[in-house]
Parts: sequence; structure tokens; C-alpha cells
Amino acid sequence: MTNESNQKGENRANKPSRIRPDWIGQLIGLLVFLLGIAGLMLTFKLSYDLFSVPPDQVISTKDGKGLDVAKAGASLMTVVWRVVMLFVMVVASAVVANRGIRLYLASRETPKLPEHSPTETGS
Repeated sequence: MTNESNQKGENRANKPSRIRPDWIGQLIGLLVFLLGIAGLMLTFKLSYDLFSVPPDQVISTKDGKGLDVAKAGASLMTVVWRVVMLFVMVVASAVVANRGIRLYLASRETPKLPEHSPTETGS
């Protein structure tokens, strides 16, 4: 009996064991990816809203009145600031989506275990 159990133990040691993919890591990776995509969609919606405003409303001109340079300059700086913030949001959302993809793919891989090579005794 000990001989049989010993042989079974040796067979298990010689068999490469497989590590299953991590489903929790896959789920978290997918959620992080979807969060990044949602951030990108929000950024595109905000940029569409920003650029769909007519220019006369942006620089706040009224019919019959001249252009107020101070208000136009302030409005221009507001628009530039919003564009910069939209760019930052796009980059951040893209990085989050990329990390989600990498986490998902890393959790799907089955890592290769190092092969056991018998050690030689005596030279």
C-alpha cells in the first residue's frame, strides 16, 4: 500500500499542475475597463456640449452693443481651461481603460510553472 501511494505521489509531482485563471481578477479588470470607457463617453459628451454653443453666446455679445474685450478675454480663458480639462479627462480615462484591459488579460493567463529537473547526485 505504501508503494502504491508513493507511486501516486510521484506521478503528481511529475505532472505539471495547472493554475486556473482568476475570475475575480477578470471581473475587476472588466469593471475597470468599463469605468474607463464610461469616462471617455462622459468626456465626449461634455466636449460636444462645449463646442455646440454658438460663439456669440460664448463671448456674450448682445445685439446693438459692441464687444466687451474684458468679457471676451475671460470667456476665451474659460473655453481654453475647459478644453485643457477635457484633454486631461480623456488621457485619464484612456489610462484607466488600458489598465482594465491589462488586468483582465493578466488574470486570464495561466502562468507557466518552472519545470522540475531532477538534481544529479555525484559527479
